[in-house]
Amino acid sequence: MNKAPIAVSIIVPVFNAGKHLSQCLDSLVNQMNEGLEVICIDDCSTDNSWDVLVGYQQAYPGLVKLIKSKTNSGPGNARNLGIEAANGEYLFFVDADDWLPKGAISRLLAETLQTNADIIDCDWYVYHGAEKPLEIESFDLSKCTGPRTETTIDERIILPHTPIWGKFIRKSLFTENGTYFPSYSIGEDMIMAVVRAQADKCIVINEPLYYYRRDTQSLTRQRNSSKYAQVRKSALFVLNKFKENGIYANHKDAVDFLMIRKHYRQWLVYLCFYFDKVDTSLLRKARQDMDALVPNWRVNPFLGRLPLFDKLILKTNDFSPFLLARISGLAMKYFSFALPRHIPRLART
Repeated sequence: MNKAPIAVSIIVPVFNAGKHLSQCLDSLVNQMNEGLEVICIDDCSTDNSWDVLVGYQQAYPGLVKLIKSKTNSGPGNARNLGIEAANGEYLFFVDADDWLPKGAISRLLAETLQTNADIIDCDWYVYHGAEKPLEIESFDLSKCTGPRTETTIDERIILPHTPIWGKFIRKSLFTENGTYFPSYSIGEDMIMAVVRAQADKCIVINEPLYYYRRDTQSLTRQRNSSKYAQVRKSALFVLNKFKENGIYANHKDAVDFLMIRKHYRQWLVYLCFYFDKVDTSLLRKARQDMDALVPNWRVNPFLGRLPLFDKLILKTNDFSPFLLARISGLAMKYFSFALPRHIPRLART
């Protein structure tokens, strides 16, 4: 009896995820009876992650496939290895500490067969811990769905951050367009803007089909200027990809706005609310680098799309990085009790 062709390749980058890895894999191996492969890429973990993966491969031969990175190179490169090994027409990325509800892949696959879409998004559950209620989150993708037009391309590019996980993506959007993840550990998912802009058809299912684990205790709260270098390199990588594939020429304002939102604005939020002490010199450097990257960013026609909070951060840093550092420092000092839950939401929009 011939095996069914692989329709979906689930790709899981793994690094020191032993604590939650079994929950993740249990939810994946029970998704479908056929037409599925689960590709796990261990990025040189130092905990028991590899042993856990080997156990699942032995228990589910032919379903679970393992790749071991030669060097620790971040989730972007791990995903690239998964794409190269994938046999499915569609890819579905899962973070190793997240998991799926039963039937999620079947539900998404049924939608692809009905619509022939290149990308299918869904809502997701947010897990804050066993003692806290689940939340359901989503992004408004109404302006981005449907066939590829000049207008929808702009809207897909200027979207607030949509993560790489939790969506069906036709593999050819990567393999036929020379698109791949940058090899940086921060900001690598900006490449989703390039992938989405190249899709002929995008749709969304307004059902939560992914469990996202949000652990506010794990947020990095130490100053680390090397993180900024990675954010900037990721932004430059994505900008160059848009130029290489010809999209930038006709959608310059949208791509520039992506740089404003994802490179400049998001980094300001991290500097102001993630670190124990706000470094004024980094705020100043971020402004100088933005001026060099997009000299006319202050008159970008999409700036009006930003929420008031974002506009205030940009304008304050434009006026005085010292003032922004003082205001954010006071906010963290006197209102830090109210910030942890909202910081992740601020940082990803």
